[in-house]
Amino acid sequence: MSNSEEDIRQLLISEREIRIKAEAELKKAERRISDLEAKFSTALKASQILKDNSLLANVSGRNKDISGYDFDGDGIWHLDIKNRIASFSPGFSRKFGIERQELTSVLEDLRKIAERGTESVIVSLLDNSEHKEDSIQSTCRLRTVDGDYRWVLEKAQIIERDPQGEPVLILGETIDITYQKEIEEQFKVMAQRFSGLLENIQMGVLVEDENRRIALVNPHFCQLFQLQYSPESLIGLSCSASAEEMSVLFADKENFISRINYLLEKRKLFVNEELSLIDGRWFERDFIPIFIQDEYRGNLWKYRDITERKQQETKLRIREEKYRSIIENMNLGILEVDKQEIIQYANQSFCAMSGYALSELLNKNAASIFSAGENNNLLSEKVALRTKGVSDAYEMNVTDKNGVEKWWLISGAPRYNDDGELVGSIGIHLDITQQKLLQAQLIEEKNRADQSVAARDSFIANMSHEIRTPMNAIIGLGSILAKSTLSAEQFKYLSHINNSARNLLVVLNDVLDYSKLEAGKLTIEKTNFQLRETVEKSCNILGFKAEEKGLALFFNFDPRISDFVQGDPMRLNQIMMNLVGNAIKFTEEGSVTIQCSLLRNEQENQIIRISVSDTGIGMDDGYLNRIFEKFTQEDERISKLYGGTGLGMTITLELVKLMGGHLFITSKKGSGTQVTLEFSFEKATELSKPQNQLAEIPIACLKGINVLLVEDNPTNRIVATSMMEPYGIIVTEAENGYEALDKLRSFTPDLILMDVQMPGIDGLETTQQIRKKIGLELPIIALTANVLLPMQVKCRESGMNDFLGKPYDEGELISKIATMLKLPEVCNPQSEFYQENSCNQAVSTKVEIETFTAPLFNLTKLEKLSRGDDDFMSRMLGIFMREVPVTVQKLNDAIKRNDLLEVKALAHRLKPSINDMGISSLKEIIQETEEAAEEGNSTIPLRNIPIIQHTVDEVMNQLRKRSA
Repeated sequence: MSNSEEDIRQLLISEREIRIKAEAELKKAERRISDLEAKFSTALKASQILKDNSLLANVSGRNKDISGYDFDGDGIWHLDIKNRIASFSPGFSRKFGIERQELTSVLEDLRKIAERGTESVIVSLLDNSEHKEDSIQSTCRLRTVDGDYRWVLEKAQIIERDPQGEPVLILGETIDITYQKEIEEQFKVMAQRFSGLLENIQMGVLVEDENRRIALVNPHFCQLFQLQYSPESLIGLSCSASAEEMSVLFADKENFISRINYLLEKRKLFVNEELSLIDGRWFERDFIPIFIQDEYRGNLWKYRDITERKQQETKLRIREEKYRSIIENMNLGILEVDKQEIIQYANQSFCAMSGYALSELLNKNAASIFSAGENNNLLSEKVALRTKGVSDAYEMNVTDKNGVEKWWLISGAPRYNDDGELVGSIGIHLDITQQKLLQAQLIEEKNRADQSVAARDSFIANMSHEIRTPMNAIIGLGSILAKSTLSAEQFKYLSHINNSARNLLVVLNDVLDYSKLEAGKLTIEKTNFQLRETVEKSCNILGFKAEEKGLALFFNFDPRISDFVQGDPMRLNQIMMNLVGNAIKFTEEGSVTIQCSLLRNEQENQIIRISVSDTGIGMDDGYLNRIFEKFTQEDERISKLYGGTGLGMTITLELVKLMGGHLFITSKKGSGTQVTLEFSFEKATELSKPQNQLAEIPIACLKGINVLLVEDNPTNRIVATSMMEPYGIIVTEAENGYEALDKLRSFTPDLILMDVQMPGIDGLETTQQIRKKIGLELPIIALTANVLLPMQVKCRESGMNDFLGKPYDEGELISKIATMLKLPEVCNPQSEFYQENSCNQAVSTKVEIETFTAPLFNLTKLEKLSRGDDDFMSRMLGIFMREVPVTVQKLNDAIKRNDLLEVKALAHRLKPSINDMGISSLKEIIQETEEAAEEGNSTIPLRNIPIIQHTVDEVMNQLRKRSA
C-alpha cells in the first residue's frame, strides 16, 4: 500500500476515534450543563430563602457566604452587589486562588489571572451593570494556582434586581472546558491535514461508507471522470448510481459494474487494476476496504491516470522489436538458451562467428560446445546470475569449429516469457580477437616504456641527491655565516647565495618527483607577502649575470598594486627566477625588462600582469608549439651554446596553473621574446600577516606547568626542553615507554608529550597502558613525523587527545600545550584581570581582578519563571547573593583540605544557581570541577577555584550596582 493511501486510511481512523471521544466529552459537557442548571435552580431557591429570612438584607456579607458549599467541587461563585462582597466555593478557590473578598479586590485578582485578550464574566458583570438578560455565559482562559492556563465556561444568573433594574445578587459557575478545546484544535488540525492531502494528492479518491453513500471525494476524482460537480455536492449521494453514471466512460461498461460488485462482496484489498476508457485513456484502480476495530466501515477507491505510461510501454515494445530487427542484421551473434543451457536459437552472425551451421547448434548444450577448462566455472557463475535476474558482460576465449582460438565479448541477460517467467538466457556476442591481440601488444610496449621511465627517474633521483648533498651544506654554512660579523656588501652577497640555494633546492625537490609534478600535486601555500619585494628579489639575484653580459635590467612596478597580497611567494620567486634567468641567458645585447601592472582592481582581489621581455635570439613558431615539452630545446646548437635541461618552462607552466594563473608567450626569431603572466591575488594588509602564536599565550599562564616528555632521541629531547623551559614549564624526561610508566606511578604531570615511534613499547601501547592500567585521564599529545590520516586515527584510538607533527617549531608546541590545558580561556591576553603568576595552579586562591565592563550574568531564564512577578525576582536574587558566596568559600576550603568528595558535592550544588543566573562563563568550569573531583583529580579543581571565586565576586558587585 502506498504512503498516500495509508495516510488517508490513518486519517479516517483517527477522525472516527476523535469523533467518538468528542461525542463522549460533549455528553459530559451536556450533563455538567444540566447539573449547572439544577444548581442554579437550587441556588435560586436558597437565595429566596435567605431573602425571606432577611439574612441578606440585615447581616453583613462578610458573615454569610457560600464558601461552605462545595457543589461537587465546581467553581461556584456568588456576587452580592449591594454589600460589595464576592463569595467563592472551595472548588473555585482551590483552583484559582481567589477567596471571599471585596468586589474591587476581586476585579484586580481576576484581571491578573485572565489571559490577555480574554475576560471573565465576573469582570464583565461588574464593569457593565446594564445587563438586560438575566442569563449570561462566555469562555475565557484563567491561570490556576499551579501557573497553568485553563479554558473555562462561565455561566451567570442574575437572581435579584433592585427597583431600578440594577443587579443585586448574581449566582454563577466556572467550568473547566480545556479538554473540549483541545479536542476542537485536534479536529482543526486533522481537517486541515486531511483537506491538504486530498487537495494535493495526484490521484482520484472516493470514500464510501458501509451503506454505499459517498463520504468523501477530492477534486482530482472529479477531474478524472469529467464530473461537472464540486466534491462537496457529491457527499451523501449513492455510490451505486454514481458508478452507473461513470460506467459509460469505460470500454467494458458491463465488466466495470460487475467488477465493483465483486470487490464489494469480497471486501479484500486489490490494487493496480488497469481499466481502459473509450476516449483512449487508461486508469489504474485500487480498492481498499476500511475496517475500524474489525468493523467494516466502508471502502476507499483510488484512481490514477496511467495513459502516458501505457503509451510509453507501447512505444517501448515497438522500439524493442525495431532494435531486435537491427541486431539481427548487425555483425553481432545472438544465442538463446533455456534454463538447462540447451540452445533454442542462434542468428546467422553467430553461426558465422562460431563456424557451426544452425542445425548443428539447435538442441545442443552450449557449454559442451564452447566451454573448456577454466570457462566451465565462469559459465556456471553466469548461469547462477541469470536465475537471479542479473545481467552483465564478460569476456571468454573459445575455439571455433575449425580449431581457431578466438575471444568473444558476451553481454548476457535473463530471458522471460510473456507471463514474466524465467525461461533461460540470451547472449549477444562480439568477436574481439583482433582487439585482444592489439591490447597484448600495447601492454608489451607499455612495459618497455615503464622500464625506460623508471631508468630515467632513477638517474634523475640519483643526480638530484648528489646535488642536494652539497646544497644542504651550502645552506647550513650560509645560515651560520649570516650570524657572524659581516660588512654590508658581504651580507648582501651572502643573502643572494642563500636565496639562490634555497630556490635551487625547491627546483631539485620538484625534479626528484616527476609523478608528483605530472599529477599536479605540487603544494601551493597561501600566505601574506609583498609582491614587489618578491619580484624585485629575483631581479637583484640575477642582476650580476646581466651586468656581466653588459645588459640593461629594468624593473617597473605599478604603484596601484596593493602592498600585501595572499599567495605563495616561494613558488612565484621560483617562476621569476626561471623566466628572468632565461631572458638573460638567451640575450647577448640589449636589455631585459620586468613589468608588474594592475589590470583590474576588484573588491577583494587584484588582477595583476607580470611580463618579462628581452631583446634576445627569440624563437620560431614551430618551437613555440612544443616549448613546454619536457627536456625540449629548439635545436642541438642551442643546447650546446647555452646549456640547460629543457625542463624549466615545464615546471614554470605547472606552477602558474597551480597558482590559478595564465601564461602567454610571444616571440620572433632574432627579435626577442616576451613571457606574460596573469594572476588574481587576494588583497591583504600588513596587519593580516600571520601572527606569532606565542603572543596569544601569556608566559605567566605556562609557569609551573608539569610536562612529561617521552622521547627516545636525546637530540629531540634537548630541542623540546629548550623550547619549553623559557616559559617556566617544568619538564620531566623519559627515554622510553617503560620509564614513562614507572614515573607516572609516583607523580601526575599536567600533560604528556608522547613520541609515537620508540623501541620496546611504542607511544601507542604506552598510552593504552596509561589509560587502562594506571587510569590517568590527563591530556596526551602525540609527537610523530607521520601526520597522515591513518596515523591520526591510531593515535585517537589509543587514547591520545591530539598530535603534533615533526618537525615542529616553538610556536606550534607551546600553542598545542596551551590549547590542551585550556589556557587561552583561563588567561585571556586581551585582559589585565590576572596578576603575574595568577594562572599558576600552585598560587594562592586570592587573585585581584579588575571590574568587568559587561554583565557576567543573564536573567532571561529567571524573568520567564517570574512571569512579571518582581517579588519573585527579588527573592531569587537574594537567595543567590546570600547562599552562593558561602558555597564558593566552602568549595575553597574543601580543596585546601583535599576533600574531593566535598568538592564534588559543592560543585554540584552550585550548578543550578549558575544556570538560573545565566553565568555562561562558569558552566563548563563548574562541570569540569565536579567531574575531576569525582575521578579523584585535584589538579583541575585547584586551577578552577580562583576563576570561580573571582567570577562570583564580580557577579555580586554587578548585582549590587544593579539594585542600587
